[in-house]
Amino acid sequence: MSIGSIAEQYKLTFAGIAKHLEVLQHAGLIRKTRRGKEQIVSIEPLALAAAYDFFDNYKQLWEQRLDSLDNFLQSTAKQKEKR
Repeated sequence: MSIGSIAEQYKLTFAGIAKHLEVLQHAGLIRKTRRGKEQIVSIEPLALAAAYDFFDNYKQLWEQRLDSLDNFLQSTAKQKEKR
């Protein structure tokens, strides 16, 4: 898609979208190519898959930690109710 096409779908300015895309390009998640006057944006599937795997590992870690915290808080609440 062109940057303009992407910007039309969001409530951000063209410049705001361009800045977000610049960050994604710098991270290697997308690439930009020129087609005439337009810049065309496309995803880098392998990089996106690697990013997904990275965040999925952290998702599992944080879900485990939050489950442990939930269990602790529930047991603490039960102890207070017994008093």
